[in-house]
Amino acid sequence: QAWRVWGWLVAGAAALATTAASGLAADLRPRAVGFHLLAVAVAWLAFGAWLRRRRGAAGRETEASAVEVGAHVGALVALLFTVGSIGHAATVCTVWGVAVGLRALVPGTSRPARAALAAGAAAWELLAWWLLLADRGVTQIEAYTLPLAGVALLAGWAALRARPDLRSWVAYGPALCAAFLPSLAIVLVSGATVGFPWRRLLLGAGALLVVIAGSVRRRQAPVVVGGLVLAFV
Repeated sequence: QAWRVWGWLVAGAAALATTAASGLAADLRPRAVGFHLLAVAVAWLAFGAWLRRRRGAAGRETEASAVEVGAHVGALVALLFTVGSIGHAATVCTVWGVAVGLRALVPGTSRPARAALAAGAAAWELLAWWLLLADRGVTQIEAYTLPLAGVALLAGWAALRARPDLRSWVAYGPALCAAFLPSLAIVLVSGATVGFPWRRLLLGAGALLVVIAGSVRRRQAPVVVGGLVLAFV
């Protein structure tokens, strides 16, 4: 089994190296080579899922894990080839996020593995969103922090469903901090009367909604965090 695992790893590395070398030898731009490497990584990820579903072979799970790890490394290498072009890097992140999300839907995937893959897919898509905003010159901090808060909130909600005894500070604390703290910092730095009136108004309205939702659901973290933000605003 150990030899088979090393065999799959060497095969994946050889596929990536051959793709990169042939693309560069054909005088393709590095960002174009990155897309070819991404295609290899997607194919390798699909092969790992197929290998995991095969029956009657000892150690198949370990071999499939090695193949899938190689696929993730290939995606990172593809992303490195797009350095210098934010738009192309965002495209790589988007495609790989979709591929990882589809991998989570493969039948037979365990619940913890599916949760980890879904979290990874969300992280890749969030990175793609941030890169696109940076490429378009968007400077509003909420455009970056609110999607992060949404992903963290979804992860906390899923964790709370799996473990009802989980404290609200663990489940919702990171999402609430990501949603409120950056905007609150800007409001406090700008002063009580100077600039950003709409930001203060929306921040206060959002905090009020969080306090109400936390009260209805009997969750401590939303009530405390929302109340503190309201007090500062």
